[in-house]
Formats: sequence, C-alpha cells, structure tokens
Amino acid sequence: YMQGYASLLGEQNLLRTIDGRPNMVFEGEYSAPEDLPSIYSEVHFNWCADFSGGDNSQWLLPNRLYEGGYFGIPAIAAAQHETGRYIQERQIGVAFDPPFVRQLTELLLRMTPEEYRRMRSRTEDRPLTDFVDTGDIERMTNLAAAQQHSSGI
Repeated sequence: YMQGYASLLGEQNLLRTIDGRPNMVFEGEYSAPEDLPSIYSEVHFNWCADFSGGDNSQWLLPNRLYEGGYFGIPAIAAAQHETGRYIQERQIGVAFDPPFVRQLTELLLRMTPEEYRRMRSRTEDRPLTDFVDTGDIERMTNLAAAQQHSSGI
C-alpha cells in the first residue's frame, strides 16, 4: 500500500511496475493531516529513504518520518543519511547500507511477526516529542516577543 507523490519514478512508471500485482496498491497524493490516520493504519513500514541526490538527501529529516512515528510505524531509510541515523539512535525502524534492494529483501524475507511487533513497540514507546511539537515553538515565540518588547523594538 503506497500513497504520495511518485517523484523519481513518475506515476505512470510506478503504475506499470505494480500492474498485475494484487498485493501492491498505489493511491496517489493525499491531504495532510486529514488523510494521515487512514494512511498509517494501512501500512507496516514508513519509507523514509530519499535517493533523489544532492546534499538535501543526505541531511534531511522528512515530514513522513515524524508522521509515521506519531502513528507508531517503523521507518526505513539509508544508514548514511541523517534520517537513517535518527532511526538507528531511537531504534524506530531499519537503516540500510548499500546494496539497499538486497538488504531490504533479506529483511522482509527473514522477519518474523514477533520481530515486527518488537520493532513496532519500540516506535510506539518513543516519547511524543520525538515526532511532534509539544510547546517548544510556542515557548520560542513567546521568548522572542518578550525580547522584542523589552528592547523597545
């Protein structure tokens, strides 16, 4: 079950690839936050790997990392990217070194339901602050406003 924007492949290429595979579904773009509960209730893993190239792929932490984590979905990413380091530090999924396809295939073929449940539990047990703002932005805004007021700006 896949949903989102097929940026690298293009939607037509993706649809041709999964055509005839009843166990693969692509639903296309979605609206956040309205569609997130239904999306994440349908998946086992949250694909957070970014192979689009350039420095951005190396250091970004994508929104879907936080969204999926909020719903307790283990993430998958490239180990040498910042997303992979975030996942490994918190034990909230799997981060792979190359060759990615082989490593992912091996994981899926050997993973037992119990191993998946443990991985999912580690994600669900993380503090909410790993995935959503619980007041830091409001505190920073108030601090900035107080600074501005006290300096007469």
